[in-house]
Order: sequence, then C-alpha cells, then structure tokens
Amino acid sequence: MYDIALTLDDEVRLVWKSPWGATKALFLFVRYFTPLSSILSVVAPLQTRLSLEDSCLMSFAFLSLSLTLTHAAADLLLIIRVFAIWDRSKGVMCILLPLAAAAYAVQTAANAHYYVLIKANKPGSMFCFTWHATDVMYAGWSLAIVLDITAFVLTLIMALRHWRARQINTPLLSIFYRDGLFYYLVIPLLQIFRLAGSAAGTVYTITFGTSAVRSFTAILVTRMFLNLRAVRTHEDWAAATSIQFDHRPSPGRGEESDVRVKIERGAGAEVSSSEMELSTFDGGTSRWESTYDPYDV
Repeated sequence: MYDIALTLDDEVRLVWKSPWGATKALFLFVRYFTPLSSILSVVAPLQTRLSLEDSCLMSFAFLSLSLTLTHAAADLLLIIRVFAIWDRSKGVMCILLPLAAAAYAVQTAANAHYYVLIKANKPGSMFCFTWHATDVMYAGWSLAIVLDITAFVLTLIMALRHWRARQINTPLLSIFYRDGLFYYLVIPLLQIFRLAGSAAGTVYTITFGTSAVRSFTAILVTRMFLNLRAVRTHEDWAAATSIQFDHRPSPGRGEESDVRVKIERGAGAEVSSSEMELSTFDGGTSRWESTYDPYDV
C-alpha cells in the first residue's frame, strides 16, 4: 500500500489514461489484488463466526489461489518483456511458456494436496500451517525458481549483446535491464529463503518468505511497468530521437501540430529493434518512422 501511495501520481498519468489492453489489465490486477488478498488472508483467521479448522481451510484456499494468480500474472508480464527484447523469438516462448505452465500446474496440484492435509490434520492453534511442505510443493517452488533463473539468463544474454553493440544506454533497454535483472535476482533469493525455511520447519520463516515473495513480486513488476511507460513520454523520447514538427491543418480540428518522430541511428541516439518491440508491447508502434502521440502512454 505504501508503494502504491508513492507511485499513484505516475499510475494515474501513465496507466489510467491509457487505452485498455492485456498489459494494462495484468498491471492493475497485480497492483491491487496483491494488497487486497494480503489483508483478507490476515483477517480471515481472526474472525469468530467459523471454527478454527474452517478458518484455516478458508485462509489457505484464498492465500494459495491469490498467490498463484498474482504470480502468474506477474510472470506473464515479464515473459512478454523478455519475448520483446528477443525480437519476438518463438524459441524464447518455447522455453519460457512450458516452464511457466509446468511450474503453475505443479503448484496448483500441490496446493490442492496441502488443502487435503489441513482438512485431515485439524490445527490446534492459530498457526494453521505448522507441518513441513510436501514434496509436490517443493517441486512447484523449485520450478518457479528455475523459471526465474532461465528468464534471468535470457535477459542477461541479450543485455550483453546490446552492450557490445553499444545500444544498452537507450532509455527503454536500460530501464528494462536494470529493473528486470534486479527482479530476477531478488525474487529467486526470496523463494530459496522460503524453501529453506520450510525444509527447516520454521513457521515464521515460511510466513515471512511467502509474504516477501508476494509483496516484492508486485512492487518490482509494477515499478518496472511504470518506468517503461514513463520512458515513452514526450520529454524522454525527445532525448533519444529527432523531433520534426510539421504544422498542417487537421480536418475538423483546425491548425494543429502533427508531431512526427523519426528514429535516427547514431551515437547516443541509437534505437534497436528490441527497444521498438518493448515500446510496441506498451502500446507504441514498431515502425521505424511513425506518428508519435506524446499522450498515448
């Protein structure tokens, strides 16, 4: 909630006023369903109308479902970005999508199995989940770590290619690599911490690790999304492109300024095809010479 308050102005300017699309819907889902699910998962066990057993069942069902949905949405946003910097390579999708599908299929099966365990082993305290995770849960968490590490390696490979081509400093690419690589370092470490805590049977470690993974996933993904959108504002793009103003009448609107942006390849202003692909996935255009609307963010 604190991070939402800090970046609300940017969100209103860059997201709320933009056209609806898949990335916008995923962003808003991750952004607001995460704190809502966190609040409800804490409040549910504290209510007194249901028995402790029923409260634990309801709490785990909601917690596992919300975690799976928000993480899947966040991973999809990041997979789209990796797909973009690899110039929409089908090979990248053939690697990442099956990994993601396997990870979430196993996690869903593990959650269903764990729900049965909770129902069979009635909790005797306010701590609903005091036993070790099952082997299936470990498999699901491990696959999630493998997915993030694979995406990290693919991102790093392309970052090195752009660095060698001296394209790493272009606005979209530099922000994606900075935020993306940081995400792929932090989230796997937190997942490993949660896995280790579960193996040690430490309830507090599992609780903290799960909460940290959930919170940082939402914060880092939405921050990267906002930063990528911000690059596409008029002022930031003007620094990396030459802006040509052609004053000509627009039918029905009188004399207005038609801003046309021509991407110039040159020192300090070189825009790669990967950067144009990233712009395309945020509602931009993949054409090298195009009409640019500075308010279409």
